Amino acid sequence: MKSKLSIALLLTLVFFQVSKIFSQSFYEIKFTDKAGAVYTGFMVYVSESESYMRMAYYNEGQYRVVNVNYDAKTGTLEDGTHYFVMSGSNPTYITESNSGESYNPDTFIWLWSDTKDYGLPYVTDDPNFAEENFKQVDSYTELDPHSFTKEYLHQFYSTNEPDYLALLGMVDDSYNSYTNNDVNYNNTNYNNENSNNNNTNSGVVTMHLIIAANTAITDIGPSCEMDKKRMVSEMESVTDALGITMKKYIIDDKNLTKANVLSTLNNLSPGSNDIVIFFYTGHGFRWSDQSDQYSNMDFRYNPYTQISGETCMTLSEVNNKIASKGARLTISLADCCNSDIGVNSRSSERFLVSRSDPNYDEKKLARLFLNAKGNVMSCAASPGEVSWCNESDGGFFMFSFFQAFHEEVGYLSNDPNWDEVMANTKKYAAYKTSSGCNGCSAQNAVKQVSVTYN
Repeated sequence: MKSKLSIALLLTLVFFQVSKIFSQSFYEIKFTDKAGAVYTGFMVYVSESESYMRMAYYNEGQYRVVNVNYDAKTGTLEDGTHYFVMSGSNPTYITESNSGESYNPDTFIWLWSDTKDYGLPYVTDDPNFAEENFKQVDSYTELDPHSFTKEYLHQFYSTNEPDYLALLGMVDDSYNSYTNNDVNYNNTNYNNENSNNNNTNSGVVTMHLIIAANTAITDIGPSCEMDKKRMVSEMESVTDALGITMKKYIIDDKNLTKANVLSTLNNLSPGSNDIVIFFYTGHGFRWSDQSDQYSNMDFRYNPYTQISGETCMTLSEVNNKIASKGARLTISLADCCNSDIGVNSRSSERFLVSRSDPNYDEKKLARLFLNAKGNVMSCAASPGEVSWCNESDGGFFMFSFFQAFHEEVGYLSNDPNWDEVMANTKKYAAYKTSSGCNGCSAQNAVKQVSVTYN
């Protein structure tokens, strides 16, 4: 069990604050090298595998800015010390540089244990990681993007860079380069006030959120509970931001049965302009002779109950039922294994999550939910693979889904779409399990996206 101090050391970010929508997060790191030169880094954190830092400093009196890509890994040493490492690569000069001038990308390391306070993170630019070349940074600060100024950002960006304009757009919408005039999230077409959401009123939008969560199962129940709360909170934030209503259908604890899931789906009656989201979190499997590449969802809360066709459904079956209801946009997600019966996997690894204020562009949010029509279906693992989770972050697939979703509705993205959301979900979950997680086997999501936009 990590202490409160240990959690604070992990960038103060390892617990997910479910009441927030967030996208990119921003940090400033300052440190001084052995020669006394001062370096100021502006980090844009997107996910474990896709983040970057603008490093500003002086070299022989000349101002320099270098862009460095970053990825992250976490783990535990033999003595029980935990680490979080951000490794830099592909340094590229933004400002002019002298011929032959180069920059060694920095590595930042956070350390913590239950008994020791390591303080601020360590930094080194030594590719051999010699101990004498490590030192602690001078400061590490999470930044409020809504207080960015031209002067501050111009330290790290040229004024014609898209990210510079996008970051200013978080403060002043006149700088926002995303100008999809088709997206109007607050006009009468989407005004739900005093409406009854009947099927004949195609202008009214309601999000129907169906969650089947195996929260009562002994081994992964806490992780499923985390997933359930996260999904509810996220979608409540989405509907609040867009000014649309929500209907929730929660099937969890000992109410999670195939009969209850079918009853919920059969009784579902969305309007023609509605959104239906189905999300399952729990155990999954596939039969040895199964041809469907999407996993079976296991609705047994008691592991001693005999598994059979009466205790499970494939995600494809659920998706087909939902798609037949005539809603404008349907999304079916399952965070579960897709391997032979009996394989259950958990991990103790933690991943970086922001506690920043919401940093999303409402026009992009509206494009994904109000101007999209079609179907999205995805499960966490390919046939033969297991799906990983932990009690703090929930399922890695769902964790990655929200990272990808937040990135797509963030100010630094262009033309948000569900193809990118699901492609990045797959990529981020694969990274977590193949590179960022000790002892995990790689999981590769299966996805199908067929969505058009107004």
